[in-house]
Amino acid sequence: TDLEKTPDLWLGASGWEFKPEGLRVSGGDIGLLDGEGYGDYRFEFELVLPQEGQGIAGWIVRAKDASECLMFQLQSADSPFTAPAFKTKPNTLRPHVRRNGQWQIADPVPLPKEIRRGEAHRIAVECRGERVEVFLDGERIHRQSAPGLREGAVGFRAAGPAEQGIFRKISLTKL
Repeated sequence: TDLEKTPDLWLGASGWEFKPEGLRVSGGDIGLLDGEGYGDYRFEFELVLPQEGQGIAGWIVRAKDASECLMFQLQSADSPFTAPAFKTKPNTLRPHVRRNGQWQIADPVPLPKEIRRGEAHRIAVECRGERVEVFLDGERIHRQSAPGLREGAVGFRAAGPAEQGIFRKISLTKL
């Protein structure tokens, strides 16, 4: 619990700031929690999309390493960011699979309620076997299968200043 308070546990976390109000991720691409053998788990955190960014933040699960993982990005309803090649769309969750360093982006999943920059929301991802489920404020918003990615670390991602998130109350619980 409170993994945002232990910077030594995170690998590749350049561009991250560990502050009293939470972990601010605003660059550095992918950073992962140190360790191996993460099987079935629940990765949970509170997320705020800050006004300074463009309403996009990403997190990682089932990471064998930075080139083999699942990533989810949340884009706020008030996000001005547009990149059709990356299937960006306001007020959506965008699931990604990365294999051999190449991203495959699934179609955006509409969110059941409006999410805005500056608001705090509870995110949880449950990984059991090949099944991965994403929850927003306690409501399941996405379910997918992840063949070949049955275990792996968790982390966060920001490719540049448009992608920013403040993460707090970060926990990883074995299921």
